[in-house]
Amino acid sequence: MDFFLRYLQFREHAYAYVSEGEAETVLGLEPLLERSSSEELREMGNMKIGMLVTLKNLARMVDGDSRSAVLSNISPVVSKNGNRPAAKTTALNHLALFEEDKMIASLQEPESRGLLLIRNEMETINFSFPLKGTEGEVSINLLDASAKLIPRIGSDGNGGCASTCAYPEI
Repeated sequence: MDFFLRYLQFREHAYAYVSEGEAETVLGLEPLLERSSSEELREMGNMKIGMLVTLKNLARMVDGDSRSAVLSNISPVVSKNGNRPAAKTTALNHLALFEEDKMIASLQEPESRGLLLIRNEMETINFSFPLKGTEGEVSINLLDASAKLIPRIGSDGNGGCASTCAYPEI
């Protein structure tokens, strides 16, 4: 990261992502809508899919008191697009948690959605789920979501541990 911030060719407002394996492998995948996978990732960032973290924000997170960061995880997925044959492309479907300079956890899709909702960073998303007694799935397009965190100190005999309760207003 230090290299990217010092080298003048890179912009501090470029989005930062993480992936398993070599970045070259993921960036070499065939994009569905754009000319290159890097342009497709930029557009996903502009559409606010996943966690939007710029190099500048990442540097602030890592240098902050917690010395931790959260990044969107790029993973290859097989996509079927109309009459064209299935192809591997990129998707931002989960988050990676970092503490200091190590990745400590990978949040899967439900946990990632929850974290984005709590941080008020989820603007739009489609949910699909099966409906009992019917065939197929129902899809819901979430247009707006916000969460409000109210910290409380518990008096249940656990030494006054602080707990956080989230009240989503959907």
